[in-house]
Amino acid sequence: MEREVRTTSYHFSRVSRRIDFKSRTCVSDLVVATCRRSATALSTTALSTRRPRSVTAKFVAMSQEAKQNESGNDARSVAMRHASAWMREHRLKTTAAVTTALFGSLALIQFSTAPPAPVVETEQDILTLQSALEALDADDYREARKISEELRFARGAAQLGGPAFVLGASAAYEADTLWGKERLTYYVLASTYLREAYDRGFPPSRDAEGLFLLGKSLYLSNRPTASRPILAEALQLDPASFRESDRLEALLLATEANLGGSEPRPRVALTYNADYLESDRLSRRERDEGLLRHARILYELGEAENCRQYLNKLSSGAHNRAAEKVLRGRLLISDAEQLAASGPVDQQQRTQIEQLYDNALEVLEEVHELDASDDLSRGQAHYLMGVCYRALGKQSDAINEFRKVRNRNLVSGEGIVAALNEAELLRELGQDDEAIQRYRDTVRAITSAGTPHNVWMDGDELRQHLLDSVAGYIGDEKFSHAVQLAEVLAPLVRPTQSVLLTAQSEVAWANTLQARAETLSGTPRQETLKEARQHYRQAGRTYARLARLRFATREYPDDLWASADNFRKGHDFSNAIAAFQDYLRNDTRRRIPAALVGLGEAHLAQGDLDKAIDAFMTCIEEHATDPANFRARFLVAEAHMENGDLKTAEKFLRGNLTDPQLGPKSREWENSKFSLGRLLQADGRYEEAIAELDEAVARYPNSPHAMEARYLMAESYRYAARRPLDQLRSTNIEAHKQQLIEESKALLAKAEDHYQKVRQELNLRPESAVLTPLESANLRNCYFALAAVYFDQGEFDSAFYTQAREAYGDVVNLYQNEPAAVEARIMLAACQRRLGQSMKAYQTLKQAQSTFERLDKNLDFERTTSRSHAQWKRHLENLLQLTQ
Repeated sequence: MEREVRTTSYHFSRVSRRIDFKSRTCVSDLVVATCRRSATALSTTALSTRRPRSVTAKFVAMSQEAKQNESGNDARSVAMRHASAWMREHRLKTTAAVTTALFGSLALIQFSTAPPAPVVETEQDILTLQSALEALDADDYREARKISEELRFARGAAQLGGPAFVLGASAAYEADTLWGKERLTYYVLASTYLREAYDRGFPPSRDAEGLFLLGKSLYLSNRPTASRPILAEALQLDPASFRESDRLEALLLATEANLGGSEPRPRVALTYNADYLESDRLSRRERDEGLLRHARILYELGEAENCRQYLNKLSSGAHNRAAEKVLRGRLLISDAEQLAASGPVDQQQRTQIEQLYDNALEVLEEVHELDASDDLSRGQAHYLMGVCYRALGKQSDAINEFRKVRNRNLVSGEGIVAALNEAELLRELGQDDEAIQRYRDTVRAITSAGTPHNVWMDGDELRQHLLDSVAGYIGDEKFSHAVQLAEVLAPLVRPTQSVLLTAQSEVAWANTLQARAETLSGTPRQETLKEARQHYRQAGRTYARLARLRFATREYPDDLWASADNFRKGHDFSNAIAAFQDYLRNDTRRRIPAALVGLGEAHLAQGDLDKAIDAFMTCIEEHATDPANFRARFLVAEAHMENGDLKTAEKFLRGNLTDPQLGPKSREWENSKFSLGRLLQADGRYEEAIAELDEAVARYPNSPHAMEARYLMAESYRYAARRPLDQLRSTNIEAHKQQLIEESKALLAKAEDHYQKVRQELNLRPESAVLTPLESANLRNCYFALAAVYFDQGEFDSAFYTQAREAYGDVVNLYQNEPAAVEARIMLAACQRRLGQSMKAYQTLKQAQSTFERLDKNLDFERTTSRSHAQWKRHLENLLQLTQ
């Protein structure tokens, strides 16, 4: 009997959609396509010679492969990867294959107008496939799989979609009977086989079944977006080609697929659900579910009145009354929110809003009296009740409701937003540690849920709430919690964003402490500044980490700059130098002058004057018009003063003070003014120093430099008073002598006045405000200097020796356990000698020696007195010998 051979025309039905052999194709594109087909053929041949694996092994392997290709790629992509690896290992054979492909391409171009040769399968292949389909229809999935596995490795039939369809359909039908992870695994496997069958062509009269099962498998394997076009194509087919139950299920799946996914399309979902509701085959339960679903979609679309109309269509005995009550509660809450957002709310509107929330609470309370098995609706009701209580200002009640939802199911949509609301309320109540834990729960739940879609709040909105909470903590100056929350956010944002938030929190923390320190004095000020610098250093380290993460981005130089600047502010000058140098190597346009100044400042702080001067001069010479140039002048002057080059320092300071682009309101002008006064005083130009310092104090009385300037003015007056006395010894004219004496006395009187003011100001500080080391030194020096002024005036009037004696006595009492007490007793003895009290002077020197011997040898005598420990010892011994 002659075999009947049938041409399988359905094999080409989908291929022809992609390839038009009559179209004009460029040679290069055709060669590439032919090479790809050759590589696929090589891979398919290699795979077909392998020993067939068991069905279970293939199921597991293919499900794993499918999970790695959730975008819906067919099984040939796997073969393509194997082929690519084979081609890299067998370059010679690959070259031969490409050559063959090239000649094949030329032949294909020559005969492109001829119709493609049909793929022919034998009668035995057809009969075997028919047997597999019959086994599938008889629910004998094991036999259907067995036949299809054998058929997949047959010549000719291996290229057809029939075996893949049977394997996919079998897996899909079996998945319906399974649960949990096994069910998901089977749907993933089914979608893989059915995608292959879809690409190669479903068997005759199986298009509707194949499309339905493929769309269903994609949706139920958590790929709703990928299922949409497949289900849409299925529903475009003649309804007569479907079983009615399959078509209704396809409409239901299409509805849910368009409501879920990364980009929900509620309007499309509404259309599918409307088609679902048109069926006269629905049970009362199915119709009630469809009506409620339709109402939910209308609610999401903002069509509140239409939503209520569909809710009113529900049957009186509807099983989903709890879900209905939840939706009615949401409608009342939306009405209240719209009224509150409509503009300024008067008392009448406020009453209406509160009434709407109260009505919503009553409706939602009814949920708990209905179906106790509807855990979803009960959880949603608790969440919405929390929303109502929060809007009504009943924070404790709101927290209780949100906590109930969180405890029920944290990873659900309502569980996530309930935890977030609970965290925000706890933050408002100042319960920050617990709030941070709730934020942590929220982030953990979002990452565990594994989907960006949430019916209550989308992923971007959730992230924004969390970011706003970080900003809220910064605004409330609760910086430690801001830092904690920024770190908690890491799984939800880009790694760089979490690090950036942490760095910004540290900088805000440091800036706040720095500003607070400006209002303090003494030890509190120093402790606050120390803490501020710690956070600047931490910010520097965090920005350095951010720079490493963004090395290949345009933000990299900015991160380096922020790191360097915060290290500088934190007095971590070694790291500041390294970061400024990195910045200068990587940024050729912005902030170069400021970076040079920062680099020089760090070198100056470390005492490396030459490198500091070099950096400042580079800025001054190469960036003369940049505003950073003014600070560079001031700092290079400071460096030259440290180096003893007062002339060069004065040149730069006067350059700032005379530059028309810099005015007295600028910080650089103010600093230069005070610095010039200090320079002139150090250079012995006391009259000029007094003039500069007096003007500086008058302009900036509240400057942090004003106290030191007043002290330096007093010192300048005292030292200036010595010059007339020096001239006194060189003149014999009595009138001139009297003039010089009066001049000296006047200067000493001004010195006394300024010392008194400085001492009084420092002594009037509150007891809690401990003086800084510089202020303490100035106060001690004022006591000594006042006594010295009285002593110097004793040459004109012996009564001043009495005042000097009392002043030195004050020093002894105030600093009796410090090296200054030794020097004060020696000067006290000098006053006593000039008053003719030689015996008392000797006793005072003995007391000075006793005090000296009592003091610790390791004390730094040279820091607070004019001699070292050894020098004071010899000096005391000499004085005692002279006064015996």
